[in-house]
Amino acid sequence: MKENIINRAINVLDANFQKGGFTIPSKGLYPFQWKWDSGFIAVGLAHYNIDHAKKEIETLLNAQWDNGFIPHIVFHTDDDSYFPGHDFHRSDLHPLSSKKI
Repeated sequence: MKENIINRAINVLDANFQKGGFTIPSKGLYPFQWKWDSGFIAVGLAHYNIDHAKKEIETLLNAQWDNGFIPHIVFHTDDDSYFPGHDFHRSDLHPLSSKKI
């Protein structure tokens, strides 16, 4: 029973891992990376795929601003399936925002 739950959790994490190296919290629900979810996801990934765990944190930290601020949502695509979306937040306009993403 325990192994079945672990395998199901691994399948969910693997299915939600995106090409850009981050994990979406839920397919079809959130097209972006949440700061808190990424921390919990990295803990789960570290139990079986340390490279994905590191990449999860790396993509989150790439959004860190020059003053240390880490946005609670990181949009890696211009997906418009969530409101308010990438074009509403426009944190990229702030002079301290990350220029890495």
